Amino acid sequence: MQSTEQGWQTKRTGANGGRRNKHPGLLINLESYPLNRLGSPEGSRLIAQCHESLHSTGVCLLPGFVNQDGLETMAAEAGELEPEAYFCRNHHNAYLEPDDGAFPPDHPRRLRMYTSVGSIAYDRLPRHSALRTLYEWDPLVTFMGAVLGYGQIYRFADPLGALSINVFRQGDRHAWHFDESEFSTTLMLQAPEEGGEYEYVPDTRRVGSEDYGLIRRIIDGEHNDIQTLPYNPGDLLIFSGRNSIHRITEVSGDTSRLVAILCFSTRPNEVNSDEVRTLFWGRTQ
Repeated sequence: MQSTEQGWQTKRTGANGGRRNKHPGLLINLESYPLNRLGSPEGSRLIAQCHESLHSTGVCLLPGFVNQDGLETMAAEAGELEPEAYFCRNHHNAYLEPDDGAFPPDHPRRLRMYTSVGSIAYDRLPRHSALRTLYEWDPLVTFMGAVLGYGQIYRFADPLGALSINVFRQGDRHAWHFDESEFSTTLMLQAPEEGGEYEYVPDTRRVGSEDYGLIRRIIDGEHNDIQTLPYNPGDLLIFSGRNSIHRITEVSGDTSRLVAILCFSTRPNEVNSDEVRTLFWGRTQ
C-alpha cells in the first residue's frame, strides 16, 4: 500500500482506499509537552509546573502546545465549519442562570450583560477531524487529570458542549461570566486583527461563599485587578472558569477569532444545563 502525506492527514491508496488520520500526538509539540511520556522526568516536571501555575494564579498557559502543522490543519477545519456556528446575541447574568426574582434588580445575580458570540457544537465536528481526534485522545485526558490534581477525570458528556469552537466576528464579545464546568480548557486556533482579549480576575468565587460586592465592582469597571492574558494561536489555556470571572473583549477586523473549548469534568456523564445549551447553540439536543 502506498501513502502520500498531506499535512496531518495521510491519504492511503490501494485495495481498501480511504483516508486515515495520523496519530493525534503528531498534532502536539511533544518536545516541550511530552504527553506521551508523562511518567518520565520531563513529564513529571511539566505536570508539576502546570499544577503550580493553575493553583497559584488560576490559569495555566501552554504556549505553542499545538505544532504548526496541527495548528494549520485545525484552523482550516474550523474555518470550513464557521458557517455552522449558531450565534448567541443575548443578555445573561454572570452566572449564566435564569433570572431570580428573589434578588433586587441591581444585584449581580440579576444584572444582564450583552454577549454576541458564535459557537460550533460538538455534534457538528466531523468525527475524524484533527480537533476532535485530539480531544478524544486518552493521554490528553490523563494529562488534564494530573494537572488538576485528580486521579480520574472525564471528558464532558454533553452532545453539544463537550467540545465546541467559539467564533467571534467584528463587534462580537463575551460579557463577564463564570463557567458551569469547574475547569475550562481552550485552544486558540485563530486570532483576530484587534481585540478579543481574555480578561479575568482570579479566585472571585469560592464554594459556599459569594462576594457579590466584588462581582458588582468588576461588572461596573471599578475593580483594579483585572488581568489580561497573552494568548496566541497554538496556545492551550487551562483555567478555573467556575471560580474566576472572565470575559472576551470586543473583536475588531475581518478575521474571526476562533477558539476551541475542550471540556472535562471530575464526575462522569456531566452535561450543561438546558439554559446554557439554549443560550449558546439555540437547542437542547
